[in-house]
Formats: sequence, structure tokens, C-alpha cells
Amino acid sequence: LIAIVILGFYLRIYHIDYPVIGYHNNKEVHYLTEARNFAREGFFKYGFFVPALGYPRLHYDPSGAHSDTFPLTSILVALAFMLFGMNLTVARLIGVISITATIPLMYLIVNQIFKREDLAIVSAILTAILPLTVFFSHNVQLINPALLLFTLSLYFFLKWMDENKSYQLILTSFFFVLSGLTKYDFLVMGSPFLLLFPFRRLAKEIKNKRVTVYILSIAVLLLFPAWYFYSNNVVAPRYHTKKIVSVEKVNYLDILNPSGWTLIKSYFADSWTLLGTLFAALGAIIAISNYYKKRKFPEKFVITLFLSAILYFILMFFKIKGHSYHMYPMVPSMIFLITYFIGALSDLGKKLKVEGKGIPYLNFIIILILLAILFSPMQEATNRQFDTQFFGLDVAGNYIKEHKIPGERVMHSSHQAYGVLWHADMKGTRGIPSTVEKMKYAEENLNASWIFMYNWDFAKVMGNKELWNYIKNNYGLKQFAFIQTSKGIQPIYMLFKKGGTFDDSRLNTMLMDKPVQQQDYELTTGKVRLNYINF
Repeated sequence: LIAIVILGFYLRIYHIDYPVIGYHNNKEVHYLTEARNFAREGFFKYGFFVPALGYPRLHYDPSGAHSDTFPLTSILVALAFMLFGMNLTVARLIGVISITATIPLMYLIVNQIFKREDLAIVSAILTAILPLTVFFSHNVQLINPALLLFTLSLYFFLKWMDENKSYQLILTSFFFVLSGLTKYDFLVMGSPFLLLFPFRRLAKEIKNKRVTVYILSIAVLLLFPAWYFYSNNVVAPRYHTKKIVSVEKVNYLDILNPSGWTLIKSYFADSWTLLGTLFAALGAIIAISNYYKKRKFPEKFVITLFLSAILYFILMFFKIKGHSYHMYPMVPSMIFLITYFIGALSDLGKKLKVEGKGIPYLNFIIILILLAILFSPMQEATNRQFDTQFFGLDVAGNYIKEHKIPGERVMHSSHQAYGVLWHADMKGTRGIPSTVEKMKYAEENLNASWIFMYNWDFAKVMGNKELWNYIKNNYGLKQFAFIQTSKGIQPIYMLFKKGGTFDDSRLNTMLMDKPVQQQDYELTTGKVRLNYINF
């Protein structure tokens, strides 16, 4: 188990100090900038733990203060910044440690359910190598401590079911509600607590007037509506931001829209691989069949987690179709289902006989073979996510940081360009304004005087003739980046500063007159070289 925990930690510290240019750097910058502002301004400048991110919407409060879930990750990272300095390693260690800690927890939970060391070890290995958590534990996000807290709530719930100690139920409530406060999505996965709750025991406790622990546990759960009301009804109006969750956002029928499924296959492949998904589905079928025959608690627990995952997938499909990390609450369910499938085949190996005799250690050989079959596609899925990079966000950000005037802001290409804000250590807008009027508003009211335009925005901005002419007549080109490919030069981004002009027809001539600088980036398959020119 110690070796598996070390493996899980090792897989997660890859690129731990790497620039903020990776897959979903937009979400990472969200919480990094909140943490940076907490560390600099304190936790209560805008209210009780009200976070301020680095890219408020154009007409929102310019401070970036906003309503949100409880900012546990931002608080923990801010404390780490205050203790150890503002660097990416300490920020990312919060998530890495959170998910590494779930490895022994899953081991304990599976052992508690099945009383089997082999299945407990299998679940620990799966937790260690699962692509979704290997990559996103490295990403500064709410989901990592939320998953740890949810797993802790499961563990203490099972211990309470067995031992009926009061503190275990209170801890179950505390860890569950803190998980839900941190990431509301995890509340949807609370159905196992209701489906497995020993209501007969509760009836006896009520009859014997031993209800204090239940009252305390319910009181702990009230922390969620208290924060929800505060965030949506106090913070949101104060800073003119949207409510973090509103009923009208939830589209329960979105799963019926075929267009929403276009990315789901790739998300499943990246999260637990298609083979892992198949194993999980087969595990669910076998668990349902065995429960129908034997009516035992382990199968009931697995089926409950499976049904919870299905319910979550249906209700949260409108979010899952946008980003794979929204499947994080399903992680315990998927690990249990895959573990159950592997255990079922292992048990089948015990029953196989040749000439009336069993084959020694065949059950363990089957486990090793299935894990080995899973490891390669899981490693490939992990590498795909680490290799999704958006080169140059750090180069442009460092340039801005060197040349900026305090109080300036940058208008940037949104999508996956947010990393430039972290490296520039400045606030920015959400996207390049789509009209001249909006750009002038940003310039005059937010002191936005830089434009960072990534290649996916080239056609959109340059195709808007009025906007493009305004930029060319009022902004000077400060940096141009490109990658040399077999097909020629591939432009990556352009960085502009207000003041001066830019003639795009003379770009080639301008490039010829300046020295080319270079920055290398590491992929799992080798290096990529970014070329850039400062003007």
C-alpha cells in the first residue's frame, strides 16, 4: 500500500512547477488568482471569505469579488503562499496531496465493505493511476479537496454503520457538507447516505430518546444553506455578479440532445479510458445479478454507488458535456465498479479446475493481467491531457510583467489563454471585447491597455473590420510568437500595447528586422520550440 501511495504521488508531481499553459488553465487561473488576492489582501476584504478572481466580467465589480462556492482551495493555497512564497509548486501540492490521500482511503473503504485485502489493493492501484485524477490533481481546482472530503464522509459513514459511534455520524455530516460547500456537484452524490441509512436503528434511537447525535448531524448540514444564502443573496447583489447556482441553469433533459454526446466519448476515454468504462459497466451488471441472487450488503453498496453515478450523470450532463473534470464526483463509483469487475473475474479464476484441481494463484494472476491491460491506456490518457498545452502564455505574461504600469489590465483571447494573467500578475477581461464600444469601455473604466490575441482569435478579430482597424490605429505590436513546422511558420499569438499603430501588411518585413528568441516546452513525446520576437 505504501508503494502504491508513492506511485500515486509520483505520477501527480509531473510538471508540478510547469508554467500555467496546460489543459484547463482557465480554471487553474481562477483559483490561483483568488488565492493570490487572499494572500495579499486578506480573507475578509470583500466579506466573509469572499473570493476575488483575476478576470471579472466586463460590467462586474472590477475587484473581481464574486459569489461562489466556499473557496476552500483558494484559502488553502493562500495560506501556502503566505507560508512558503507565491510559487506554483506549493499551490499544486494542495491538490496532489488531497488526491494522494484518497488512495489509502479507498483501500480502507473497500476493505470495510468486502473484508478482502486483494480488492482493497486493487482499488488503491486504480485510484493511483486513474487518468482523471492524475492530471487534475495537478490542476489548482476545488474538485481535489472536495473529492478527499467526500471520500472521508463515505469512510466515516461506513464505520458508523458498523460501530454506531456518535462522532462517526457527526464527521460524516461534516465532511459531506464541506465537500458540497467546496463543490456543489458533490451534493448530488449524497444518495448513498439516504439509500443505505439504517432507518430501523434511527426508529429505535428515537424510541429510546437518544437523538442528540442526529440533531447535531443535521445542524452541521445546515452549514450548506447558510453559505448558499449568503453567497447568492448577500455577495451576488453587493458585487453585481451572477448567482453561483440558479435552478434555471439546470437542464435535466439536456442528456436527450444528441449534440451533447459528441465530446462525451473523448471525456470518458480521458477520464477512465474506454476499456475502464467497459469494465465499470460489466461490474455494475455483475453486482446487480449477484445482489438479486444473494442480497448481500457489498453488492447493495456497489449498486447504490452505480445508481448515484447514473443520477449524477443525468442531472449534471449539461455541465459534464462541457468539461471532463465535472465527472470528478463519479470517481469513487467508477473505482468501485471496476474493482468489483476485476474481483468477479478473480473469483471465477478460483473456481477453474484442471483435472479436478484448482490452478494455484490463478485469481491473483487474473488481477495482475487486468490491471496491466488497464495501465497502458490509462497512461496514454494521462499523457494526452498533460500534452495539451497552449504555448507562450508564460512568455507573453512575463513580458507584460516587465513592462506594465501598475493598475493596467489585459484583454485576452479567453478560452485557454487565461494563463497569461497569472504570469503577468495582473487582472484581465474575459475575452477580447467584440466591439469598439466595449473595448473603449474596458480602456476607460478598467485601464485595459494590453491585448493578448491567441491564434484561435485571429480570424474572429481580424474579420471584424471596425474592431481590427481600431486596434491597428491605436495599438503597437510588442511581441509575436510562432512555431516552425514542416509546412512553414505557424503563428501562435500577438501581443499589443496601447499607443502607436500596427500595419499588418508590413508584418513580414518587421519580423525580418528583429532577433528571434526561443522557449522550449516539454511534452511526454519530446520538446516543442516556441519562437518569439520582441518589438
